[in-house]
Amino acid sequence: RFGALIASSMSEATHFITDEFVRTRNMLEAIAFGKPVVTHLWLESCGQANSFIDEKSYILRDSKKENEIGFSMPASLACARENPLLQV
Repeated sequence: RFGALIASSMSEATHFITDEFVRTRNMLEAIAFGKPVVTHLWLESCGQANSFIDEKSYILRDSKKENEIGFSMPASLACARENPLLQV
């Protein structure tokens, strides 16, 4: 409602919205591209503000999965932004 569109591929996307960590192709691509992986609360907050807001407070955290797999979502996203695994 404020100009957000659904992307047809992760290379076109700006964010990946999900409420749980699942190892799907789209999620793994989002992480590899360094796209912010955020919860639906980010979209709701953007809607309330009627503009895009900083996503840092809305990055998906799943401590059980992160411990199980041995990674940190914020650290992985930051690393991928600095050194993207997938280049377009």
